[in-house]
Formats: sequence, C-alpha cells, structure tokens
Amino acid sequence: MDESERLIALAALAEPEQAVSAWAQWRATNDITEASAVLGWAGGYIHKNLTAAGRPDRYLGGIFRYNWIANNRTVLAVRDTVREIAAQWDTTLLKGFGMSDSGQSRGLRPIADLDFLVAERYAPDVSNALVAREFTPLDGVSASEFARRIVPQRGSWNYCNASGADLDLHWRLFEHLDARTSEALVAGNSVRVDTEFGSVRHLSPEMMLLSLVAHHALQGPGAINRLFDIYDLLGRVDTSRVAVLAGDIGIARELTAACAQLREILGAGARQELQRVETAVAPRARSTQPSGMLQRVLPVAELNPRRFREDVYLRHPLLYRLWFALGRPATVERMMGPFTRQSPELRASALPAGGGALGIGWHYRYPADDHRWANLPDSRILFTGVGFDVRNVRIDLDPAAWSAAPLTEFAVYCNGVAVGRCEAGAAEYRFAIPAHRGDVEVSLRPIGLRRYSSAGLQEQWFRLLAPVRRLELTVD
Repeated sequence: MDESERLIALAALAEPEQAVSAWAQWRATNDITEASAVLGWAGGYIHKNLTAAGRPDRYLGGIFRYNWIANNRTVLAVRDTVREIAAQWDTTLLKGFGMSDSGQSRGLRPIADLDFLVAERYAPDVSNALVAREFTPLDGVSASEFARRIVPQRGSWNYCNASGADLDLHWRLFEHLDARTSEALVAGNSVRVDTEFGSVRHLSPEMMLLSLVAHHALQGPGAINRLFDIYDLLGRVDTSRVAVLAGDIGIARELTAACAQLREILGAGARQELQRVETAVAPRARSTQPSGMLQRVLPVAELNPRRFREDVYLRHPLLYRLWFALGRPATVERMMGPFTRQSPELRASALPAGGGALGIGWHYRYPADDHRWANLPDSRILFTGVGFDVRNVRIDLDPAAWSAAPLTEFAVYCNGVAVGRCEAGAAEYRFAIPAHRGDVEVSLRPIGLRRYSSAGLQEQWFRLLAPVRRLELTVD
C-alpha cells in the first residue's frame, strides 16, 4: 500500500473530521484521473464520511451514485433467478450482495458478483438449474467435473449469462471446513428474512464479518478493498461472539492480521471496537499453529479427509482405503492391480495431456492454466491397452508454477513400482516403466512422512503436489 492508497483508506475508515483532512491531502497530491483502483471500493465510504462532516465532494458523490445505479442493475439482472433458486433451496446471501440486501447502501462499494450459498448436497442441482437458465459455468466445466472434482475440493464457482450477469454459487461458507460444519455455522448464525429475492437467510453481523475476513485473507497481503466493510462491521458485532467463532472456525490469525492492517492505517484514531476485538481474539490467535507448519505423520493410519476420498474413481474404495491406512504397502498394490476404475466415464484427459484417464487426486483445472495440479496424497492416471513396446513414462511440469508450490519433490510409481522422483528445477522427466500386461497406472505421491498441518484457509494450496502439463507413455 503506497501513500496514495493509505490516504484513500484513511479517508474511508477514519471518523468524519479526520476523513476530511485525509481526502484534502489526497486531492492536493494526486491526479484524480490516475487514482488507484482502491478508490472505486473506498469512494462510497469516503462520500459517507465527508457528507457526515458537512463537506460533501462532487466526485465522490458521483462514485456513490454510480455504485448505486450499477449495483441495482446487477441485482435486477439476476433477481428472478435468485428468487427461483430460493424458492426451491435454502439460500443465504453473502458478502457485498448480502450486506446490501440487509440494510447497507448499494452505493458504498461495487458488487462484482452476486454471492449466495446453498447446502453442499444441493450444489450440483443448483448448478444444473443455473445452466438451464442459460448461465454458463466458469471455464465451461461439465456437470461431471463440477460434481466430482469442484464441489469436494472448493466452496464456490461462478456462472455468467450472455448479458454479463454474474452469480457466484457457494456451498461452503469457509472452504477449509467440511459441509456439515458449514451448514451448522449458517443455521446457528443467520436469520430468515423476506426480501425482494424471496425468503432467504441473512448472516449475523459476526458471521458476515468473519466471512469477509476470510475473503480478505485469500486475496493476498496487498489487498485492502474488503477492509472498509470489515471495519464498518466491527462497530456492530458482539466482540466475545466474534472471538469464539474465529477460534472455532480457525481464522483467528486472519482476523488478527486484518485488525493489524486497520490499526496501521488508523493509528490512534481507531475506534475502541477495534481494540476490543484485538484483545478478545489474541489468545485464540496465539494458540493456533502457524499456517503451513510441517508435522511428521505415522507410517500407518494416515487419514485422508472424507471429502477428498473420491470413491467414484476407484475399483475397490474400501480396499484402497485399507491399503492407504496400512501405509501403502507396495506388494499389496502390485497384487491388487490398478486401483483406478475403468469406465467409459473416465475419458482421456485434456490436461494433463497424454491420453490417460484421470483417477483420484487431481485438482480441478484452473481457468487459463496450461497445466493441472496433482494433489496430495495420491494422484493417479490410468492408461489402458498399452502395447508391450511402451517402455517409458514422460512427465512435463510447469516450472514457474512449481517454483511457488509448497512441495518441491514427489515420487512416481507405475503399477505399484517406484520408478523415479521429480524435483523442482526441471520441466521434463522420463522414467523407465516395469513390464506390464496392457494396463499401466501411474501414481504421483509425496516423498517422506512430512505433511502440512493447520493450513486453515490455505488448505487447498497446501494440498497441491505439482503442476502437470503432460503425462504420457512412450516407446523411447
């Protein structure tokens, strides 16, 4: 955050008289035609502050009016769709969409997309309903990809129609929590309200605050556009309730970090509510293990969370689970043959390229990437009808993406036999494969028994193993 953005943030967050001074200083030292994008998010709040001080600014009034008009157009474009969904499924409004519907003015900030939440078990049905109303899922993902990979691995997905209306379907309030926990949090921290979208749920101020803190944390260390809503909510929450919920959800660290950012901007001018929240949440933040800390796991009884089991891709899910819990003995794997289920539904994958059918452990494809991430703890791909002249497995990786990944090496197995390892720094690997009888199942696995723990909101990131562009079998 540079000095220009600091002044914008101060004008949006400070008490009215201090906001007037900060805005005047910004106007005196900056060309408004070259303003940071942060002004688009802060302008409505600065307008509110300056109006309260009796010093309205015409330019900021324009931002407020633009937000109000644009946001209402956005809402009108999807209102009927959301009403139809809410009439069939229990629906909760989230983030800026939820805040604007529960009393906050639609002029305060842009609404980039309209976020709403349903129970995870209904997400595929709601997705199909959106598609039936000519909303296209992000990246054009198929219904199968959505249900089998996207729903278990993350908590939301975007849908747009031809007119540009954008809906963000959520099925977990916090992506690192399981579906049951998410549903319990919503049920215990929301109220049902009759609105222009039908009968929907509004989150309590405490839960809305924490959902925004989570979103803010996932935007990265330089982002500040959610701080304005967060600070506004801090003045309307039960401090003790926020601290307890932050500890239970596992985002006490992130709430503390957001408070620290606000204090850095506001200094001594911060409201007392900020200090009360910092004090209440501090013990829970200190007791939480730092995100990404490595721990040693036992060679047996290592658990794979239920949501990541992907039984649909396995021939014998229970046997696979037993094999995994026993420490993945190679002799058992070789005796069992391919764990991956052979099915017409498991077609050759576009990514990674190479003709294999994806089994368990693969990430959904990120839009615009030319690779697909393999995930911990075991990513499998099956090749059928392989000729006896095929002798090698070739693996191409994206070195730039891998250089930022949590892990820097992994092992490669073919039909239960270790054939080599890949280490960060190279883009292409080739390993000789053992004799086979027509089917070759390749498995990518971590090396050793070190695992990331207490990743919290970053769980998805710490499950990534390697970015694979191509995985194929070759004769030379």
